[in-house]
Amino acid sequence: MNIYIFLISVTISIFSFASTKPEKLDWNGIEVSWIEDDSVPTYSVQVYFSDGALSDARSKGGETSLMFSSLSAGTNRFTQKEIKDNLEYYGISYGSTVFHEYSTFSFSGLNKDLLQVTKKICHMFADSIFPKNEIRASKRRILSGFQNLVTNHSELADRALRKLTLRSTEFEIPMEGTVKTIKRIKSSDLKRKLTYFNNQVKKRIYIRGSKEVLNIKNILKDECKWSGDQNFARESNKKLNPKLPKTKIVLIPVKKANQAQIRFGRTLSLQEIENPDLLTMSASYLGGGFPSELVQEIRVKRGLSYFVRTYSQGQKYYGRSILSTFSRNEKVNETIQVAKDVIEKIGKGEVNEEKLKTMKNFLSGAHLFQFESNDSFLRNLMSYDHKGRDIEELYNFPKAIQSYSKEQISETIKNNFGWDDIVIVVVGSKSLLKSLKKMGSAQIVNADFFL
Repeated sequence: MNIYIFLISVTISIFSFASTKPEKLDWNGIEVSWIEDDSVPTYSVQVYFSDGALSDARSKGGETSLMFSSLSAGTNRFTQKEIKDNLEYYGISYGSTVFHEYSTFSFSGLNKDLLQVTKKICHMFADSIFPKNEIRASKRRILSGFQNLVTNHSELADRALRKLTLRSTEFEIPMEGTVKTIKRIKSSDLKRKLTYFNNQVKKRIYIRGSKEVLNIKNILKDECKWSGDQNFARESNKKLNPKLPKTKIVLIPVKKANQAQIRFGRTLSLQEIENPDLLTMSASYLGGGFPSELVQEIRVKRGLSYFVRTYSQGQKYYGRSILSTFSRNEKVNETIQVAKDVIEKIGKGEVNEEKLKTMKNFLSGAHLFQFESNDSFLRNLMSYDHKGRDIEELYNFPKAIQSYSKEQISETIKNNFGWDDIVIVVVGSKSLLKSLKKMGSAQIVNADFFL
């Protein structure tokens, strides 16, 4: 009985937190969203920057990502070791995430250390000098990671599909850059990039904590020197027109592969991502969990793969639909064929009412648990603000997905995963090429092309 009481109390607390609306504040012209939470003596601060990897020159892709990740590399007063030792002393969690359209920096810890930590974070933003020896070491680690992708077949497949479906667009170069672009980045480039983000890029701040956390207002103003006067926000008015490969299937050969990674994917236009909750519901019905159609057909009935997952979601200016799985070399064609057949069947209107109801109930029940982490709730708020979505949509998600008809699900899956529009990437043995040509036009592209 105690375990049920515990689960109920956790669910109630999650629901209570998720139902809390953020209070909007104005700090020196910067919009602040504050969720008051004094249940524990901790805080979380997330800073949103209205620009990201799109600010990088094509020849220096990865510059923004390297700049944010190198903020602790050294300042005009402290070495990297001194900074990290100091932050570790306070036991805080901190880090950055860079997307094409925007970037974030977050830190969290105990209330008693809040002011000292915020001062240190501001010192990093104001006075980082990006020491050449530390930046060289960081670049070596990044380049080594790229080379190691050849042995990480899953990540290589993801990276390849991304490049192929976004080729010749402004989103083609990965946020973390490529081998060629990382080599070109200098310490002076990172200094200029930091000055740009500090002095020009619009910011929003998301905070979770007690009223005590609001004491950082003047630190951010006086020591980070952030204000509403810094108001540049990245926009993209370019029509997305990827240059897709001439062949349906791209095989990336790797040595000693007894199984192959398989990816289906395509890029979605602005019009195709207008209903993001419908995208989520459709992808979940297709391959979003154990009851889904693809998992049942590929894993349960045929044992072709242990893992199948589909994803369909939008950013602000585009979206992507992706099917991910893997299979033994001798079963690759069968796995692709089964996936194709399932998608075509659903596209013709064959949607199982009971399975659809099960998946709707699963998503509705799981929705609240994404707020179990306070930081994840702030990230959701930030993402919705970035995309221009009303926060009420976040709370109304369970109601929205219950409203979708099987006709809507069928049409969305047909449009987003249909055979005629997708690109297929296979990472596996070179010997697969002959059999893959039976599934459609196929060609070999070496892994180096995607690094």
